[in-house]
Amino acid sequence: MSLRATERSEAISASDSLDEIASSLTLLAMTALNVIHFVLGVICERSFQVFCLNSSGYFHYHTLPFNYPSSTADRMIITTRHGESFDTQSDLSAPERHILQKLFLWKSMASSIEEFRNKKKEALCKGWNLSGPVEESRALKAIVKDLEEKVRERLRQESQG
Repeated sequence: MSLRATERSEAISASDSLDEIASSLTLLAMTALNVIHFVLGVICERSFQVFCLNSSGYFHYHTLPFNYPSSTADRMIITTRHGESFDTQSDLSAPERHILQKLFLWKSMASSIEEFRNKKKEALCKGWNLSGPVEESRALKAIVKDLEEKVRERLRQESQG
């Protein structure tokens, strides 16, 4: 009797492992799709779609505008909801621009404000290209605050509909 119970628990354990592997592979494939869509958005200077897994376990996507500089302008200007405009080339350091790129993706993928803030904190601690910790400039703080508001709004809309 105990042998059968052990066999069943091992089978369940193996099944759980397969589910974890399938889940990891799915997330890896979703990440690869997001990178491809982002690169195509950059090349075509158009919006791109980011695939997400919501808290219910269903896939959905968000279309993100890509304000890539056109050939006539070599600047990317970000304007917050409060009307503040920032030129990413002159107002942000290279490590801050890298962190901001990550946060643009997390804006659509974070399942909570806390997760978004944790991703920001992780990115600031790691830095970019061996830069070490990055200190937030006033511009980055304002942009990230605006992104947090957008995350909050997205989560509110997802919970209502």
